[in-house]
Amino acid sequence: MNRMTLSSRAILHLSRYMHIPPDVEYCAPFEITQDGVGSALGITRAYASVLLNRMESRGLVTHGMSKIRNSSSPVKRKVYFLTEKGKKEFKGIEGMLKESGMDVDDLYFISNLNRCSADVVESLSIEDRDLVGSLCLIRGIVHRSDVPREVPILQFDVRGNLLIKDEARKRFISQADEQTLGKWHSIAADWWMDHDNNMGERLYHLHSAGRMQESRKLVMKNKHRLMDTPDMESYGIVTDLSRKFDDEELRLIGATMALNLRLLDDAENIASTIECDSVRNTVLAETDLMRGRTSSALDLALNAYVGDALTGLVLGMCMESVERYGEAMIFLGKSKESMMRDRCLFRLEDLLCCEASCHKAFGDTRMAERKMELAMRLCVSDSKRDMLRSRYGTAGT
Repeated sequence: MNRMTLSSRAILHLSRYMHIPPDVEYCAPFEITQDGVGSALGITRAYASVLLNRMESRGLVTHGMSKIRNSSSPVKRKVYFLTEKGKKEFKGIEGMLKESGMDVDDLYFISNLNRCSADVVESLSIEDRDLVGSLCLIRGIVHRSDVPREVPILQFDVRGNLLIKDEARKRFISQADEQTLGKWHSIAADWWMDHDNNMGERLYHLHSAGRMQESRKLVMKNKHRLMDTPDMESYGIVTDLSRKFDDEELRLIGATMALNLRLLDDAENIASTIECDSVRNTVLAETDLMRGRTSSALDLALNAYVGDALTGLVLGMCMESVERYGEAMIFLGKSKESMMRDRCLFRLEDLLCCEASCHKAFGDTRMAERKMELAMRLCVSDSKRDMLRSRYGTAGT
């Protein structure tokens, strides 16, 4: 970096703002003024003015006039942009740096989060520190347009995506106490709601922020999705919420997630805490079924059956596992009727696969193939598809 000319470094710095049109008249960032360029390069405003004038005479930059974002002054200031020649020069510099094995992203400007000292971080306002902290916690791509205001130490690549290295994230987060960290998680949770509405990420941040009631509501709103496509993080959150709220429905959601994650001991342990006999025995029946204990699974399912969709489905699956196909079809049919009546088709793919197995046993291979094909189309994830194929893999062939 020391061998690079100031002109090259200025080009790298201004490349971060190629998304801004040169005719901008309002809300241009401070970083593309003479003061901003000088600050980024570690030179005086006067020297930055001389440097930019030289670059403009070479056709590398052009300037416009704009009011500056968050400035109290109504006066327009000179702001600088790369010309087509300047952009071509940038591509050459970028290529040269990459070939030499240097980290291009760190060379845009000196005072960025990935390089700055603790003193620079401490100099941030509380609002800016909270914003940066929340951005350090966000696990996903954050575009410049998604950041509500300019913070000098934030660095963006040429596509406008935020650049924070893992070690910089850890270093910044480590400075926060528990209360501050909770505040940052809360900001991150709201960010996901406003910009992407990623349920899993929002749940993670809500729970980490201690916003338990909102976490619970989010789980209940997305319970079928969570049970169908569970992951270990969301599973941990759901089981924690079930304990905090002493909630039977949350326990059932957690137990079903455990079954789909193949955490059979966990599923049994959670089931043992469920007071409702039919729900508890249904979970235990399915656990035994997945362990290959078909006889005990059937006994539990028979005791659990209360005529609803879930107990009918599990009883039908248990009947199929002991080759009582006619009885299996009866209970699967009752389960399907209940699904239609309740307008909830959760686990319909499981039901169709089980029906396909019964149709194959009856010799109706065409119907078996149709049921399996439809079931595979209904699967919301590859993991669910693989699980059903593992259980009923030959049902439709």
